[in-house]
Amino acid sequence: MTVPHVGRYRLFQRALAGPLWTCRVCRESFKKANLVRHWITEHRRHGSDSILEARLAYLLRVRRSRRNLRRARWEYAVAHPKTR
Repeated sequence: MTVPHVGRYRLFQRALAGPLWTCRVCRESFKKANLVRHWITEHRRHGSDSILEARLAYLLRVRRSRRNLRRARWEYAVAHPKTR
C-alpha cells in the first residue's frame, strides 16, 4: 500500500513514535490501513485536488522559516479564490 499523494505533495508523514502516520493538513495520526479513507475525507472537506494541493503547499511553506511564512501568507492571500 502506498501513501496517498496530492499533486506533488504527500498527504501524510511518519509519526515520531510507533507505526502511525500523521496527516499534514489536520495533524491527526492514523494507521497505514486508514490512510486512503482519511484522504477521501480531506478530499471531500476541501472540494478538489487543486484546492487541497494549494493548502498543502501553504502549510508546508509555513512550517519552514519566517521568510517562507511571510511569502506563503502573501501567496495564499492573493491567490485566485477558486484555488483556496
